[in-house]
Amino acid sequence: MSIQLDHLPAGELAKELLDRTPAILRRRLAQAFRRTTKSRPVSAGADAFDRSVFANFTRDDGTSVPLWSGYRNRIKAQWTSMFWPARLLLHLDRLTQLEPTLREVATEIREARTLPLALPELTSMIHPVAMEYHDLVVPTGRHDSFVGATELVVVPKRDQIRLNVEYNLNIARRLLRHFGRSRVIASRLRVLEQGCGSGYTTMALAAIGVGKAVGIDIDWGRQAEDIGWQMMRTEFMRVDNRAAAAHLEAGDAMALAFQDETFDVVHSTVSLEHIAEPELALCEAQRVLRPGGIAYFEVEPWFGPRGGHSLCTLDFPWGHVRLSESEFESYLAAFRPHEARSGTGFYRTGFQSPRRTMGEIEASIVRAGFRILDWYESRQAYADHYEFLMPELLADCQRLNPLVTVRDLITSSYTVLASKA
Repeated sequence: MSIQLDHLPAGELAKELLDRTPAILRRRLAQAFRRTTKSRPVSAGADAFDRSVFANFTRDDGTSVPLWSGYRNRIKAQWTSMFWPARLLLHLDRLTQLEPTLREVATEIREARTLPLALPELTSMIHPVAMEYHDLVVPTGRHDSFVGATELVVVPKRDQIRLNVEYNLNIARRLLRHFGRSRVIASRLRVLEQGCGSGYTTMALAAIGVGKAVGIDIDWGRQAEDIGWQMMRTEFMRVDNRAAAAHLEAGDAMALAFQDETFDVVHSTVSLEHIAEPELALCEAQRVLRPGGIAYFEVEPWFGPRGGHSLCTLDFPWGHVRLSESEFESYLAAFRPHEARSGTGFYRTGFQSPRRTMGEIEASIVRAGFRILDWYESRQAYADHYEFLMPELLADCQRLNPLVTVRDLITSSYTVLASKA
C-alpha cells in the first residue's frame, strides 16, 4: 500500500498520517516521498538538506533544538530582500565593479544564514557609494530613521518591467477564469481586491477589461512613490490603456468603505494570512458582494514551513510554529541580532493573531455567509519535509497550537472559491 500524499483529500491525509504507529509512519512516509519525487520531480537537490548543526537553542522548558546551517537559505533564500541596504548592495554587486571590501561583504551576505553586520553599519558602507551611480540608483524620498539615511533603490531594467507586467497579466487571466463563476461578463464585472499590495493584479485586471477594478491596502501610498511602481504602471498602460482605470486606495480589509452589494467579485492573494482578524475581513467581503457574488482567496498559511516568510522562518523545520513569542524573541536576540528589531515587529503585527488553522478559516468562511464551491490545497512544494513529520514533531507543534494538524503543516498554499449564499 502506498500513500499518494499530494492527491489525498485533506481529511484522509490527516487520518492516514496520524493514525499510524511511529514505525509504520516512518516507513510509509519514506516510501511515499520516494515515489512522489520519482513521478513528479522537484527542483534539483530538493532532498539535499544541509543538516550541519551550528548551535543549539534552549527553550523555556529546558529542551534543546539543533539549528541547521543551511536550512533558512534552503527554503527561503529571498530573506535578504527584506532589508533595503542589503538588497541595494547585492544589486550593485551584480551590476557594477565594487571595491574589494564591499564585494567581500556582498559575498558574505549571500552565504550567511542571517545579516552578518548591523544595518546602520551596512548602510554607512553602501549608501555613499550607491549615490555615485546616478544612472542606476535613485532615492525613494523615504527616510529610514533606524539606519539614519534616505532609502535608495536600483532602477529596474525595462526588460524586467515588461516581464513583470506579463506575469501579472497572466495572473489576471487565470483569475478571470475563476471569476466566471459569477455569471457576469468580464466587461461588466465589478472586482475588489482586499490587500492589493502593489496593486499590480488590480491594474492587470483593468487592463484585460473587467468593468471595474478596485484595490485597497492598509499600506497603500508607499508603493506609488517608487520608480519601479511608476515604470510598471506606464508599461501596463502601454500594453493596454484600460489599466489606467484601476482604482487603488488606502483601506482596511476589516472595515471596507463600500456600500453593501457593490461588487460581483472580492478576492485576495497571500493577504488573508496577514490580516489580524480574518473573520472580520470575510464578513466584510460577504457584505460588499451582491447575492451570488464570488469570493476567491489564495492563502499561504502560517503553519507551513515557509509560513513565517523571510523574517520569521527560523533555522529548523517549523521553528516559527514550535516557539512561543518569548522564545522567538530570545532566538532572534541570540542568533539573529541584526534582524531582531524587524523580525520581532513582523512576528507581532504581520500575521493573524492568534494564528488560524485551515479548519478554523474554513469554518469562518461558512459562518460569514459563503457557500464553498472549490477548495484546493497545494503540498508538493514541501515534499522534502515529509520525512520530518514524525509524531513527536507534530506533538511539539501542538504544544502551543492544539488545533494544528499535519494538513496545516505540509500545505504551502490553499485556494478557496466561494459564493455569497
